[in-house]
Amino acid sequence: GKYVNERITATVSLLNTFINEETRLGACAGNHRKLTPYAGISFKPFIEEELHIRAFYKDIFRLPSFNDLYYSETGNIDLLPENTTQYNLGITYEKKINSFISYLSITADAYYNKISDKIIAIPTKNLFIWSVVNLGEVDIKGVDTSVHLNLQPWQRVGMDLSGNYTYQRALDVTDSGGKTYRHQIAYTPRISGSGQAGIITPYVNLFYTFLFSGKKYVLGQNSTENRINGYIDHTLSANREFMFGKVKTSFTVEVLNFLNKNYEIVRYFPMPGRSVRVGLKVVY
Repeated sequence: GKYVNERITATVSLLNTFINEETRLGACAGNHRKLTPYAGISFKPFIEEELHIRAFYKDIFRLPSFNDLYYSETGNIDLLPENTTQYNLGITYEKKINSFISYLSITADAYYNKISDKIIAIPTKNLFIWSVVNLGEVDIKGVDTSVHLNLQPWQRVGMDLSGNYTYQRALDVTDSGGKTYRHQIAYTPRISGSGQAGIITPYVNLFYTFLFSGKKYVLGQNSTENRINGYIDHTLSANREFMFGKVKTSFTVEVLNFLNKNYEIVRYFPMPGRSVRVGLKVVY
């Protein structure tokens, strides 16, 4: 159900999911059925301003994917669905300030997720063969923020600026006597984010993009030997669009990791150094 007026939008729903799974050969992961409720509300305190305060509660579940269940070596047909209870409180603000700042958008969300049987992939047999397993209970508390800004310094030249930041504390709370109790779960950094700055002209569009991630751990124990250092990746790109009759063509050149930094997302699997990628897109 949904209720809407000039200040309030409220939504309530109940989803019933039933999965019937069969295999021609080999063992089957089994059937699943789940009722998942949702309740959300958005409040606009000022009629003349695009300011919205949001909150929602959601009880959801995520089924293991086909690869999670059946992929050679890594698949696990004994996986259980991941169950999550979510609570979220957020705010959104949008405004056109003047002819120079043509658009401003700010969003911020704080959330708490209570997860049971979280589906994760970790190296179990060796570094090259990973297994998908359920992690008993995980508590996640976090904050997501984002800003988007459009500037129009000249009539035919625009600037596009955006960025986002995430702080996420995802702790294993399965066993209070275990060695990983209240440790950050594997391959989940506490801080991460990205940003982009672009210059838009009639001739060529130029962009600078960065992506950063804080330190993380390859296993559930947050020890020094299990730590992977954080990294920042930088990319430069340029693109231009052409029209050939009714055919629209876009030509793009990107310099990836242009500072040529060495870093790892997965331990012992270094990411490429500086590289150039060229793309051509045709729409007709």
